[in-house]
Amino acid sequence: MSPMFWLLVTGLFAVPAYLVWEDRARRRAPKRASEEQLPLVGCVARAEKVDGAMGVRVTGPDGRQHLLPARFEDLEGAPKKGQEFLVIENAKSGQSLVVVPAELPRLEEP
Repeated sequence: MSPMFWLLVTGLFAVPAYLVWEDRARRRAPKRASEEQLPLVGCVARAEKVDGAMGVRVTGPDGRQHLLPARFEDLEGAPKKGQEFLVIENAKSGQSLVVVPAELPRLEEP
């Protein structure tokens, strides 16, 4: 087999792998040092636009509001602006807050 064949085969695997890696790196939230110190688990957040993408406005235990990027879990479709969410995981280095819908089942429904 010629070296050109192996170069072509390597390119067929390397280019798609690089494109997937680059796409995921672009979606990853930028690192923010202040997010790591915020104890926001259990706080209620409302969906808003953050840096051109959907994020949340969270009121912390100290009463200060924070506008942060978030990863939405257990949500069908896209989040609506103003929708309430519950923070279930704090931001870690390189990752956003994890939030779930804060809808509680109604007591009057059977």
